Amino acid sequence: MPKVLALVAQGFEEVELITVVDVLRRGGVEVDLAAVGTSDRKVKGGHDVVLEADLLLREADVASYDWLYLPGGSGGVEILLSSEEVKQLLEKWKNRSIAAICAAPRVLAEAGLLAGRKATSYPTVKDVLVTAGAQYLEDEVVEDNQGGRILTSRGPGTAMRFALAFLEKLQGKEVSRSVSEKMLVPYSA
Repeated sequence: MPKVLALVAQGFEEVELITVVDVLRRGGVEVDLAAVGTSDRKVKGGHDVVLEADLLLREADVASYDWLYLPGGSGGVEILLSSEEVKQLLEKWKNRSIAAICAAPRVLAEAGLLAGRKATSYPTVKDVLVTAGAQYLEDEVVEDNQGGRILTSRGPGTAMRFALAFLEKLQGKEVSRSVSEKMLVPYSA
């Protein structure tokens, strides 16, 4: 079973975290929520939804995960950017699979992971990605497979399409299509 480590920080975007985690779990992917920037597993989103993470980032056996997932939300992204723990993780994670949505691709850009790579983000983050050397696209979901897979998306409105594309990368087209149909979401590969 594929494993994903989702980084969750105070101010995360609820739609981008919960939609993606829900779709992946429906598709048989093990997803652990790792709290960042706190000593408590309870984390409040940007719209006051409180959830309890499965573990703190420092408790995670990061080598056991196949993908890293960074949801957006400006408050959460600022915490991810300022976290030494996240910086160290991204340094070790080079050439491995990472997914990020909305403002979170900024974390990848500032870690030097998007130079020469195709990516997208929330429109206000575009300049950061371009300055970091990314080939910026405005597609809902953008995948780049050079030296480790990077999957990015634009924001809350693209979260479902992104989640299904992410699931397809982990479990294949048939599983993604099945989850899509069961959720009454039009499937588009």
